[in-house]
Amino acid sequence: MHDEASESVLSVLERGRARGYGADLEVVSTGEGTGVRCGACGTVVEPRRLVVHDHVRLEGASDPADLQLVVFARCPECGAQGALVLGYGPNASEADSRVELELRLPRAAGRVAGT
Repeated sequence: MHDEASESVLSVLERGRARGYGADLEVVSTGEGTGVRCGACGTVVEPRRLVVHDHVRLEGASDPADLQLVVFARCPECGAQGALVLGYGPNASEADSRVELELRLPRAAGRVAGT
């Protein structure tokens, strides 16, 4: 992916949709903790079960403390490819932090916008 220092989450998501990541993935609370719901099939899965293909870390253009992580992944149940947006760093929600810790992020694929 092409990254710019002032890149927005929306532009990253638009590029992801153009690459086939059209499903929305979202963090949800479950009876057992925190999961990720697939917007295509509605299934809630444990974060570690997502098949992560790529991720991009963003710093807010107007507020560097506005840290976000966009994860491009495939649902293990239906095979839909989608995007998950998480907060990260000191201002991340507890649920987002738990999900990030459980994801299997590819080391070489991720990047920080602007690098």
